[in-house]
Amino acid sequence: MSTPRFDAAHFRNDGTECKLHDECPLSAPHSRLREAHRHFHDAELNYADPDAFTSYLNGCIQALRNVTFVLQKSKSFILGFDEWYSPWQDRLRDDPILRWVVHARNRIVKKGDLETFSVANVSIVNNYSSPPAMQMPFPPCESLESLGQFLVEELPICEQFTQTAMLRVERRWVANDIAQLELLHALAHAYTTLAYLIRDAHGPLQAPVKRTTLPEHLPGQPLPCMTELDESRVSYTRYKDKQILTIQRQVVDRSKLPVDKARERYGKLPAATDGAFKGPENLEATCQYLFSLARMIMEKDGHHQPFVFYLTERGLQLGGFQPEDRTDKLLIWRSVASEVERLRAYAVIHIAEVWVAQFDPAHPDRSATDSPNRDEALALAAISSRGEYICWNARIYHSSEGVILGDNQDASHGTPYYFEPVVTVWRSMFGRASVAPTKNDGKNGVT
Repeated sequence: MSTPRFDAAHFRNDGTECKLHDECPLSAPHSRLREAHRHFHDAELNYADPDAFTSYLNGCIQALRNVTFVLQKSKSFILGFDEWYSPWQDRLRDDPILRWVVHARNRIVKKGDLETFSVANVSIVNNYSSPPAMQMPFPPCESLESLGQFLVEELPICEQFTQTAMLRVERRWVANDIAQLELLHALAHAYTTLAYLIRDAHGPLQAPVKRTTLPEHLPGQPLPCMTELDESRVSYTRYKDKQILTIQRQVVDRSKLPVDKARERYGKLPAATDGAFKGPENLEATCQYLFSLARMIMEKDGHHQPFVFYLTERGLQLGGFQPEDRTDKLLIWRSVASEVERLRAYAVIHIAEVWVAQFDPAHPDRSATDSPNRDEALALAAISSRGEYICWNARIYHSSEGVILGDNQDASHGTPYYFEPVVTVWRSMFGRASVAPTKNDGKNGVT
């Protein structure tokens, strides 16, 4: 079995917002939700193992079905239960996914009773946009890696793309009887609806609730952990050498960082800009402070590693990466987008050394990296889910005394295209995105 992603504390959040904990009269429905939550993640962790996946899938379905069963056994605690529950019964019966959960539960006795099959979504990735995918049958016992390496040979591409392109293969478990909906997406929907049912049941614990219908759209939101795409379901194969690409992650404990050595090397840190790190409306203040730190590091060390800062309601998260080529960048920024979804980040700030060059109309598709007249710069680019975009460059000059940085220049004439996977995630999370990333097309090209 795979290593768990979550500790015991994670499963105490069942999505109902109940503050009564063990003293809640609805402890039995809460318990079934937590059971379903655990089985959901066990199924997710074993997505590539048909036997284990099916076992945990069945366990999750059974736990979800039991939520309404134990709720009805707890009806004595709910004032005016029949009147309150009647519109809920109508909603649950009218929901095709909830109907599927009921029917699946009624026929699951042993592994294999649920009619599922495995498919693969295959796409060729050569830029930061979401490419069209084709779906094909995928034998359950075949690995993603072997299918990817086979298809790279069978799906040739133009020679000009082979140096950067990669093949993306995503495994999907689908049920025949719910319109080929991916099974974990179906379970996440069912869980969210039932969690809101139990949340709503806390109202008539105090006083009867009189209503005949429910809102067309329930306000409950899926648990963030159920909306993430686990990277174990996806493989990337590089076209130029048929190699499987993976991202090696290293988690650093902040408490073990050599803070004293940093102070000794860089001296006193600049004071934080007013408003920095105080919500999405203060993105520019946060950028000003982080770029002042980046300038200090660049002038002291002569270089600056690429960093991404994730701004969340819980604070600032930091990630660094070291891409070796453009293919690595395509993969890394998809990983950044996944992290944005996991953290529920409302803004992303990227700081790195870049190449800059004047736009050449004779070579409109030439990147700054390939320009014969390119210059170096330290750059900050930031984007938020609200549609705000900030980009600053400071030219890098080399002298006998080390690196000197020019003044900050506003370069916000075009959103960097590498932000596109992030914006795609925000569209999915919020149903909108105010900024559509496009390649920088002004006087400066930046890569």
